[in-house]
Amino acid sequence: LTGARGVAEAGGCYSTAPRSALEDGLVADASGSVRLTPSDARLHAALVERAGEVAPAEQLARAIWGQRRLDAHRRGALRAHVYELRRKLRAAGVPAAIEPRPGVGYGLSVSASPGGG
Repeated sequence: LTGARGVAEAGGCYSTAPRSALEDGLVADASGSVRLTPSDARLHAALVERAGEVAPAEQLARAIWGQRRLDAHRRGALRAHVYELRRKLRAAGVPAAIEPRPGVGYGLSVSASPGGG
């Protein structure tokens, strides 16, 4: 599998499937793979694009729903999507951590081992 640009720059130890498979919602690492919902796949792609940086919540909302404005309901929905994506990646053994950055958004970081996220 080929690594996405942002993830490759963040250490190269975490990879996503080629673009066509990512659109089908498949995320893989040497230790496992997981199928994502379309919304989770869009969130994952937005986080991967900014791996090692903070992705603003508004940017993630736009990636998931096509909207930039975040009201309380959408913020809660974004938190739920992040929780689910985090759970799925962990279950697949993918060495990634999605960390909240209060008042800003979320950051994706990668580690060298599956237990590091």
